[in-house]
Amino acid sequence: MAKLAEPTPTTHIVSTQGDLPWPVQGSISSSFHHRDGVHYNGIVIQASAGTPVNAVHTGRVVFADWMRGFGNLLIIDHGDQIMTLHAHLQQFSARPGQQVSRGDEIGRVGVSGGQTRAALYFEVRRGGEPINPQRWIARR
Repeated sequence: MAKLAEPTPTTHIVSTQGDLPWPVQGSISSSFHHRDGVHYNGIVIQASAGTPVNAVHTGRVVFADWMRGFGNLLIIDHGDQIMTLHAHLQQFSARPGQQVSRGDEIGRVGVSGGQTRAALYFEVRRGGEPINPQRWIARR
């Protein structure tokens, strides 16, 4: 019988809400729930292809693979029922099961997943439900 993965212990991410670093430097081209009239569960940050994408908080990589609509997708479990999703990556710098710390490179910006311009799709989920990532990352 396969051993189930242990849940990620608390990383106290909730106490950092509004102060998390941006996963990549760039400008937001699509905001939460707004993208060409389509319901969107995250934000799109425009950045040059190959730009490093960094973990916004300590956690464990639970998924790093291609997924339809997302392209190369990496998901980090931060504990406390909070996960961050990073999509349209050109490449992965972290692998499933790996522990990451705030600021660690986890991938590179790309155009995977049907995108026409290099960008990072960034989503925050609490208990599996999307929540506005702009409430979590620091204001500029």
